[in-house]
Amino acid sequence: MSQWLEFNVKVFNVGQLRRRKARELPKGQVNHGEKYFDHSDAEAKRVREQLAEESLDTLIDWLKREGNVGIHGKCCAQGRCEAALTLL
Repeated sequence: MSQWLEFNVKVFNVGQLRRRKARELPKGQVNHGEKYFDHSDAEAKRVREQLAEESLDTLIDWLKREGNVGIHGKCCAQGRCEAALTLL
C-alpha cells in the first residue's frame, strides 16, 4: 500500500496473484505456459477469470476496510493490459 495525496492506494494485479498461488503448489502442478493463455481453452479461461474475480474481490474487501483508491490490473497473452480504477 502507498499514499498518494493522503489517499490509501493499492494495486491488485491478477498476474501477481497467479504467480503467488503457483508458488504455493507443489512443483509440476502448475502450467502457466502457452496453453494457460490460450483463449480457445475453456478450462484455462475459467481459471483466468476465477483469478481475476478473486483479485477484484480482494480489492473490494480492502476498500471496505481501509483503502481509498484501488487499481485492478490484468494483462493477457497478446500484451494488452487492462486496468480498472475503483474509488471508495
